This record gives sequence, C-alpha cells and structure tokens, in this order.
Amino acid sequence: MSGSWSSNVSDQYQWIQVDLGKLHEVHGVITQGRNEYIAPDGLIWDQWVTSYEILYSVDGNHFQPTKNSNCQVTNFVGNSDHDTMVTNILSDPVYAQFVRVHPTDWYSHISLRFEVLGCSADKMAEHSTYYKSLNFHRSITTQNSTGSCIRCAVKCMRAPECKYFKCDGGCHLYTCSKEDNVVAFQFGSYIPFN
Repeated sequence: MSGSWSSNVSDQYQWIQVDLGKLHEVHGVITQGRNEYIAPDGLIWDQWVTSYEILYSVDGNHFQPTKNSNCQVTNFVGNSDHDTMVTNILSDPVYAQFVRVHPTDWYSHISLRFEVLGCSADKMAEHSTYYKSLNFHRSITTQNSTGSCIRCAVKCMRAPECKYFKCDGGCHLYTCSKEDNVVAFQFGSYIPFN
C-alpha cells in the first residue's frame, strides 16, 4: 500500500509503536497523514489521524500514557491533511525505549506516519527525576548518594501521598503521578530504608 501505516480497521483499539533499541529521553512526536493514495478504482483516499495519545514503556510490556500538569492523559492534536507535519512536544520529557501512538480520532481511516523526537539517555542530566517504586515499598532509587537526595528519598518514602520527587540540590515532592500502576524507570540502584 502507499505511503504510511494504515490500520486494518478503524476503531479506538488501534496503535503503532516503535522500539528505539535502547533507553531514550523522549521529547515529542511529529506526525503526518497518509500521503495521497489513489485506489485501484481511481478514487483518492484522504486518510489521517486528527488526535492521538502517546504511551511509553521501558520494557515493552507496561505502558503509561503521557499526562499534562493536571495529571490528565494528554490528547494531542494531529493532522488536517495528507502531508503537513505536525509537531507535538511533551510537557515533560519521558524516559522510554518503546513509544506507542494511539489514535483517538481520524479522518476517513486511521493512517499515519510518525517520527519520535528525543536523545539518548546514556548520560543523565544533572537535574533528574526520581520515582517512588510501587512494587518495592521499602526501597527507593537514587542516582547518587548525596545527603540531600537521600533525605529527599526518605521523605518521599514516608509520605503516602508522595508519588515522585526531584532532587536538584533541593527536594521537591509531587503528589501527581505520571506513573499509575508500575515502577517507573529509575536510575541508580535500590537503597533500602528500614
């Protein structure tokens, strides 16, 4: 077929994903519609995705949707023609090896081309996000063993409402979690707190 991924059926359960090969810091997605497709009967098919969600995963099994600052799943505005590229930048970058595009609305049929924006996560930025583990309730992950970071980890572990924290010289606790049910990607190694 011509010009893009095109789902077999058009319903709310379709998605396409890419395996980036290793962990990346993902910043956004660029989408396009299906470039002009002329069917065997001579009809021109207009097909593109008008809105979509982005889900991401570290292991390819557990996917989380990207969310906005109000903890609502982000529904991105997609395309309105065949070929115009539409770029959507995430409000906060995510760490992922797998990125999934889930169309939520479309014109004529679910068809799209997409590109993921980001960079390798081999080198961690100085200002890092650390997540509370939901599977190991007495452990937390930290990138290093600086006193302020350890104190922040302890504070987060002891506060049931703390979902994740940032340690960038200070300690910032957050109650709004982008990671609903699974352990987020964590840098460093587990440090037990008894």
